[in-house]
Amino acid sequence: MGFPNAGKSTLVSCLSAARPKIADYPFTTLEPQLGVVSLDRFGGDMLDSWVIADIPGLIEGAAGGAGLGIQFLRHVERTRVLLHLVDLSDPITEPAEAVRIIEGEVMAFSPVLAAKPRWLVATKLDALQDEDRRAAFEALCADRGQKPVFISGVTGEGLRDLAFAVNAMLKGGPGFAIEASEDWDTPRPDRDGTAGEIR
Repeated sequence: MGFPNAGKSTLVSCLSAARPKIADYPFTTLEPQLGVVSLDRFGGDMLDSWVIADIPGLIEGAAGGAGLGIQFLRHVERTRVLLHLVDLSDPITEPAEAVRIIEGEVMAFSPVLAAKPRWLVATKLDALQDEDRRAAFEALCADRGQKPVFISGVTGEGLRDLAFAVNAMLKGGPGFAIEASEDWDTPRPDRDGTAGEIR
């Protein structure tokens, strides 16, 4: 979940074989999109897989009917973990403010959904222009006891770690908690380094 153009559809397309519509304008996603994430894509066990859902972007006032995404949140109430994507390339909205707005809308919509495990993921690392935004995101994660997660759909950076961390959490692990960052059971690359490549 996240603002429009936060990179949600890009993430789904990078982690799975799903091909949601991706474009550089708001509300590209008009209905939820599902994809199956299999860790063999990143050098892991092909039996380790999970379903990822992409919902339309949320905006301020969504709980009151603004935008599209809020009407689909009921479809994700059965999910076990929420990934909250924060666009680091956004030159206007600071990470903390972006998180505050989205979390407020989710809480207003459903306290049950808001109580689910929720992890912040910084997107568009390749387009980051201001290192202060990275520092602000890291501080935000630290306040939550969460390891900062940075990804790029363009370069592939961070995607493999994200896939393994979510898989570990779905198996009962603590996910992105700071003390859990070494317990994701990520296989070591083979001698030729291919285990870490995105295929």
